[in-house]
Amino acid sequence: MDIIDSRYGWEDRPETATFWQALGEEAAILGLYWGGSWESFRGYAHVQFYDNDRLAEIRRLHGL
Repeated sequence: MDIIDSRYGWEDRPETATFWQALGEEAAILGLYWGGSWESFRGYAHVQFYDNDRLAEIRRLHGL
């Protein structure tokens, strides 16, 4: 799921860092995975229920 604040859009700028960090912290509290912690691509607006390895396994199991 992507959570976009109309003030910031998708942008990663110094003035938006606290917003994205707060999103990541809240996601962690709820047991979600935050795209801002990914190594290869930072998806600051993205949170998901399963980690990427589990999602890949689900896709494989269902032929997706």
